[in-house]
Amino acid sequence: MSFPALLPARRYALLAALASLVVASVPADARAQSATAFQACTQGSLANCALIQLTSGKDYGQSYFEIMIHNLGTSTGFPTSIDFLSFAAGGQDLGAGVPDVDVTPSVFGDATLTNSSAWDVFVGSDAIFLSALSNHGVGGCVAGADVNGFGQAGQTCADDSFLAFKFFTPRLYDPFAITLLDMEVTQLTDPLSAEFCSDTGTCTITPAAVAVTPEPSTVLFALTGFAAVGAFRLRRRRAQS
Repeated sequence: MSFPALLPARRYALLAALASLVVASVPADARAQSATAFQACTQGSLANCALIQLTSGKDYGQSYFEIMIHNLGTSTGFPTSIDFLSFAAGGQDLGAGVPDVDVTPSVFGDATLTNSSAWDVFVGSDAIFLSALSNHGVGGCVAGADVNGFGQAGQTCADDSFLAFKFFTPRLYDPFAITLLDMEVTQLTDPLSAEFCSDTGTCTITPAAVAVTPEPSTVLFALTGFAAVGAFRLRRRRAQS
């Protein structure tokens, strides 16, 4: 075998070995997750919409729940902020163990985070509450300055960009059973104006596509597949020589 043919073979072998090592280091339950997404729009003068994704799963033996928010903006064109949401459990018992937890938002996609102040998560037996302690919520494409202590923690403008809030739970929640109870939108103008999206007929909710987030298993299977393709090409090269 010539040296140029040997070098790719070593690369493929190294890639396969790396994939095997990473697979062995990731527990199976760390890759299990389920997610649902919907669009919620207020029906008042702001007509502000948001894309919300709910995800639950196992992270190294611990159950977690994640709320992801993309502010789609308002029909008025003014900057807005989503700083409070509540959800109904949908008949499932959420359990005790998450009384008041401070959660720092994280960015997903091309979202930006300019205020990393913690948000409060409170889980009752049949409801989940998420609120911005600093009154700085999730902004959309239109940036706005603070008004009377209210502002934006970051912006979610590009497609599939979210601010995410992940916390551990006493049991694995079913995101498909959880529904939106309320969403508060603040328009950052002087004077401030606010609008609520609730389950009392003031909110329009439609299903949406889940943001694609490759799990560790997906990436690892891709690496293993690349290694297999490389080995196949090497065998063909040997057969033709």
